Amino acid sequence: MIQYNVEHGDSIRVGKMGFEIIGTIKQIPGQSSIQGGIAPVVYIPYEYIYPTGLVQKGSRINYKSYNQCHPDIDTNKLWAPLANTTQHKGYDV
Repeated sequence: MIQYNVEHGDSIRVGKMGFEIIGTIKQIPGQSSIQGGIAPVVYIPYEYIYPTGLVQKGSRINYKSYNQCHPDIDTNKLWAPLANTTQHKGYDV
């Protein structure tokens, strides 16, 4: 945010839509701090992807979902029945 001189409450334009900056992401799983500094990431709710007008032939879109479970939940056991199905379809769980 520093390199673009923006702060919370400012607006940015993503395609045809404007969005208010409501927070700062401290760390993105799987991304180094260098990557974030070169190409800052903007997260918008899925419902606004198509109204931006940016989804068209040739667009590159990544869909990611990060979930946090209660520490007492054995996530390996939880996801084991779905592992073959999700991996076969290209998901990384």
